[in-house]
Amino acid sequence: VDQARPDGTTPLYIACQKSHLELVSMLLAVSTPLDQPRPGSATLLHIACQNGHLAVASVLCWLPVLQISNVVFYAIYTACRFSGIGVVQLLSKYLAARDFPSLDLARNSAEAVAVLNGHADLAAWLERSGLWSTPLHHIEIIGANRARELLRSGDRLDATGVGDG
Repeated sequence: VDQARPDGTTPLYIACQKSHLELVSMLLAVSTPLDQPRPGSATLLHIACQNGHLAVASVLCWLPVLQISNVVFYAIYTACRFSGIGVVQLLSKYLAARDFPSLDLARNSAEAVAVLNGHADLAAWLERSGLWSTPLHHIEIIGANRARELLRSGDRLDATGVGDG
């Protein structure tokens, strides 16, 4: 399952690239992927975001390695360039950063990248949701079950900024 071809491509990488959700789920069940980029390419999440594979990206966002790394941060840039609103909303619910200070001024924010790439609906959503700072602000995306879990764990509906819970 984890055997890579000479170019570094694994079966899981190919399944993510081709949006084979059932195969991705099956491979994840028998493998523990480290979402590291293959040589000269992108991570599993990047390849799903670049191709607009929302369902695959959603499965990958649950991987613990993604929740403790910078993978989501860089994936939102990729999603703003290529995917559109659905994938960006998914990544935003995981509180992906929307600023890219290492890039030039024309591409230093998710909104700027969306505008540059002709995603007006995405740019408008990014502007509207710019002050959202907790997963509960993304209630329309996370769903009722996840919202209940967050509320039970102490998150607040009245949170207004980072650190409010």
